[in-house]
Amino acid sequence: MTYEEYLADNQRLRKRIIELEQSAVFIHRRIPPEYVRKRT
Repeated sequence: MTYEEYLADNQRLRKRIIELEQSAVFIHRRIPPEYVRKRT
């Protein structure tokens, strides 16, 4: 794997992580706080 390939891969992973974080935040907002409190 060349350095260029490594960088391209890294950028792709970074984008994926950002997408996952955003969807996680979106899902978390839809869960009522009482439900979250009960589970902890």
